Amino acid sequence: MKFCNTYTEKKKLMIGITEPGLRFSLMNNPVIDDNYFERSLSEKESLFYLNHIKENVKGEYAAIRWMLQKINSGKNEREPLNSEIEKEFGKIWEATDAVINTQRAGITARMFELGLIEKEKDGIYVKYGVSEIGKKIFLK
Repeated sequence: MKFCNTYTEKKKLMIGITEPGLRFSLMNNPVIDDNYFERSLSEKESLFYLNHIKENVKGEYAAIRWMLQKINSGKNEREPLNSEIEKEFGKIWEATDAVINTQRAGITARMFELGLIEKEKDGIYVKYGVSEIGKKIFLK
């Protein structure tokens, strides 16, 4: 997500933090700083992250927008979302069912952590809904 970088120094691979990574790390976090476990990221952290990827990681931002549009259109469960991913990206990625499932699970998990979607559980099944923040930012 371009919050860190790598470089070689004296034949050793080093890892460093970028300026955006440093700014993000200095933000107040509800879990680490406040011992509050209802959200893993503050609204300020989520907005910073979203603005950062909009400018620097355009593929991630486009994936979030695409997924929110699918969820908002009623494709709000695992199988319909997997079918949509298969239909639009399966051939490009030469994707197996496992790859498609992993991609859906990863993006929806990030979206949930960012507060963009809500989950409604019914046993082992989950329905996703676009949160008010998700609608405000992406579904204008």
